[in-house]
Amino acid sequence: MLAGDGRSATAWAANRLSREYTVSRGRGGRERARQLLETGRVALFLDGLDEVSGKLRAAMVSALGPAPFRLVLISRTKEATLTAKKARLGGAVALELQPVQPADAAE
Repeated sequence: MLAGDGRSATAWAANRLSREYTVSRGRGGRERARQLLETGRVALFLDGLDEVSGKLRAAMVSALGPAPFRLVLISRTKEATLTAKKARLGGAVALELQPVQPADAAE
C-alpha cells in the first residue's frame, strides 16, 4: 500500500479520494485529487489510527511522514503515545481533547 515516500502516500490518498468523493470521480479524477493534495488544498483526516495493529500502525505513520499534504491522525492517547515511540511525523503536534462541562458548553 504505502512504500514510505511522499509519492506513494499521495497516490494512495488520491486513489481513495477518487473512489469516495464525487468531485474526484470519473475521467481525470485521480489526477485532480493528486493535484489538490500536492498543492495543499486538501487535508486528510484519518480516524481510527488506534484500531490498526501496533507494527502496522508504526509503518503507516512512517509511510505518511514524507507526504506533501496536511494530515490529521485521530487516535486514542495510549496508542498514539506507543506509536510515537516507534515512528514520528515531522512537524507533528499532539493534542489531547479534554471533556467540556455542560455549563461551559451552554455558555
